[in-house]
Amino acid sequence: MLSEKNKNHKNRYPTGFISFHQAMIDRIRPLIIYIIDNDFPTLGICFGHQMLGYFFGAQVLDDPEQAEFGSFPVSLSGDGRRDPLFRDVPDDFISFLMYRDSVVSLPEKCVLLAHSSRCGIGSFRYKNNIYGVQFHPELEKDEVCFRVTLHPEYAGESLETFLETLQPSDHASKILANFLRKSLC
Repeated sequence: MLSEKNKNHKNRYPTGFISFHQAMIDRIRPLIIYIIDNDFPTLGICFGHQMLGYFFGAQVLDDPEQAEFGSFPVSLSGDGRRDPLFRDVPDDFISFLMYRDSVVSLPEKCVLLAHSSRCGIGSFRYKNNIYGVQFHPELEKDEVCFRVTLHPEYAGESLETFLETLQPSDHASKILANFLRKSLC
């Protein structure tokens, strides 16, 4: 289901996200085609979510209105509540988000699984095994603190305030276990 408009996109890059990542897109195209054709178990996290969205035909934009940096509530859709990726995850949970680029429309044939207050496409599934999540289920609070010390621009005006307001992400790590369970069984 590689989007027709993205199969042969040479010299048709919009400004922003795609033009910035042009070389990477060209290098990973064969891998993405393999993943899509074979419904290969894939969990695209943050940039991976954006790349999957792009390859499925969605618009991906540098969108300061949707940008989120820190710990935020993520809400499951009805389909998300029933999806094995979110088994034993509450309908609303805290996760870490650190992004400016956003998938701004649900890719065709994808199912919306989650969103946040600013990000309408927080998670989606294509076929049975290909997932994208805008948030970071792989990160713990201490890892976010470390990343922010390397990139203080994510903290906004005050690094201290940013670090003080981070909340633990007690349920997001279940998503990784669920993905592995689903993929290996």
